[in-house]
Amino acid sequence: MHAVERPDGVKIRWEERGSGPLVVIVHQILWSYPQVYAELIGDLTRDHRVVTYDARGCGASTRVGPYDAETDAGDLLAVVEAAGGAAVAVAVGYGFNVAVRVAAVRPDAISDVLCLQPAAAAMLPRSELRGTDVIAASDSVLEMLLQMMSTDPRAAIRTLLAAANPELDEETLRERVAHAREYVSHESTLARTRASMEDDTSAQARALGGRLRILHGGREQMYEGALVSHVAELYPEAHVEELSGGPISRPDLMAERVRRVSRPPASAP
Repeated sequence: MHAVERPDGVKIRWEERGSGPLVVIVHQILWSYPQVYAELIGDLTRDHRVVTYDARGCGASTRVGPYDAETDAGDLLAVVEAAGGAAVAVAVGYGFNVAVRVAAVRPDAISDVLCLQPAAAAMLPRSELRGTDVIAASDSVLEMLLQMMSTDPRAAIRTLLAAANPELDEETLRERVAHAREYVSHESTLARTRASMEDDTSAQARALGGRLRILHGGREQMYEGALVSHVAELYPEAHVEELSGGPISRPDLMAERVRRVSRPPASAP
């Protein structure tokens, strides 16, 4: 495992597997961990160099804030630069907020972003969700979620994981919750969740144009209604694709999409 030290003294731990074009996994650092994507990583390491890392407040990295998207983007950029740059980012959930910030201003560091979401509407900032009937647009629901995170973080993480991953059986769900509680500090989860609710990366995402690919599972409890057409309007040049069963549960399809980007077809002679 490697480490990169940030100007404030925080050490970000990262590791790499395989060889070939660089892929960085920017996981859902609010309440998840890199091992969730073990099958995808195992597939990609056959012909790619795959980097995973522990964001500040998570895993083996220093558990000191601030916990906000700008700071997280700076940490990610430092990791990618240490790994050699020219990466394709596979970004999940809040990881999209982080990766797109880097890719918009440093295409030499992150050339393309493949965003994985349970539903297309999860890509929309709350300013775009207001006025719709999706649960994630409700201020009262989100305040209740934040209150649960403050008083009973285990129950809050369980609720969110179950909503985003309805295919998980009870035993797997319990294991995921337990691992997440150990991996992610409570302070970082609460701070990042609050920040992410009002974070708006639509300008940076539009700046990526066709370098942004949105892979989603169609519907999810917090985003019933999907709003796929609105996502296409907000990001007109992005590639939007629904994967049956959801992108997280189909690592084979995800690996194939990564290879399309990292190894574009050779030009005809």
